[in-house]
Amino acid sequence: MVWCEQREQAFESWFARDQELIFQINARYHRHMGLWAACMMKLSQQDTRVYADELVHFAMTDPSEESLVEKMKSDLAKADVAVTRRQLRKHVKFFSAQAHREICDGYNPWAAH
Repeated sequence: MVWCEQREQAFESWFARDQELIFQINARYHRHMGLWAACMMKLSQQDTRVYADELVHFAMTDPSEESLVEKMKSDLAKADVAVTRRQLRKHVKFFSAQAHREICDGYNPWAAH
């Protein structure tokens, strides 16, 4: 019986760690998307941080990729930046993969060096 309890605890621990990694990867890639879009919109440094944070919070309320693409397309259009949904999806894939590499390799570009 002890073995079963230990195995259950191990699975719960693994699941919790897996969920934490997924959360970190998603937050990181949304931040990257926000920084990229802010650059395209030529926002100030302060507005860039605000916009990147806004996208991270947006992802917590609506995590679907399509919602992110629509929001960013709308935001970019308001700033007179022409970008297609296909281009945005390409950036989503790129920044998602980049965030995955950074998190899984333990890299944190915002950590104090």
